[in-house]
Parts: sequence; structure tokens; C-alpha cells
Amino acid sequence: MKKNTLYFRDSRGESRVVTTNLNTMREVMRHILIFIADINPYYQIHYTRRWTDDNDNIWFDVGSHTEFFVLKGEA
Repeated sequence: MKKNTLYFRDSRGESRVVTTNLNTMREVMRHILIFIADINPYYQIHYTRRWTDDNDNIWFDVGSHTEFFVLKGEA
């Protein structure tokens, strides 16, 4: 996996960087869990769904239906 940047996309469609220079999917999931715990320590992830869009970005749905994480690769 190339080094990547993980973004959080909120319900208004605005994105912000969670972290950069990720090398493995394990690191990605760890940072998603840390980010969620920092925002709302009571939120529980009941499932994780992921898919790749036409631009090879990987989207993560962790159950909120309106907020997502997006993993974008290097240009």
C-alpha cells in the first residue's frame, strides 16, 4: 500500500485530515478508532463497510450514514 492520507468527511460534506503517511490497512483502522474515541468516546462501531470509488479512494462507513472516512493515495 502506498503512503496515504486519511480524511474525515462530515455530514455537511466538509473534509479534514485525520493523519498522513499510512502504510497498512491496520494503521488506517487504528487511526479511525482513535479519531472516533476522541470525538465521542461513547460511540460504538457496529460494522465497517468499505468501497473504492472511481478515483481509487477508499471510503469507510462506520455506521453513521452521513459521516465517512476517506483514504486517498499519493498523486
